[in-house]
Amino acid sequence: MKKKKCSYSILVFLLFISCSSGNKPKDTVMSFFGAMRSADTLGIERTLDLEQILAERKNEFLETGRTAEAESLNKDKLIGELTVGNLNQMWLKNQIVVGKTEKQGDTATVEVSFIDTNTGTQYYNKMALYRKDKVWKIFAFKVLK
Repeated sequence: MKKKKCSYSILVFLLFISCSSGNKPKDTVMSFFGAMRSADTLGIERTLDLEQILAERKNEFLETGRTAEAESLNKDKLIGELTVGNLNQMWLKNQIVVGKTEKQGDTATVEVSFIDTNTGTQYYNKMALYRKDKVWKIFAFKVLK
């Protein structure tokens, strides 16, 4: 009986932890970077609004005259960039500091700094998120221009 009660307590605790994780925008951003580090495509997909990020990335290419890259970009290529490609290498070579969160209803921004450990240069940014069905999703990587 005691063993059964202990197992039940552990199960309730684990259920509580799993349900409560990701309820904060900052947790979602940290989970996203963790998924990038381990090339976890499902983890990346769980933390992003891929359609919005894809549109943002295509606009970046178009603004810099890289039309062919914009036209050829799709979800699979974007996931590739985040797991082993350019974005992964560019971001993860730096020390990442996830800072303050600003929430307004079901939207939020989270400060993210990328610090080049060789030069000490800090690149400051904010990521934008929205909450839908109690889950936070990143919909924009670059809020600052």
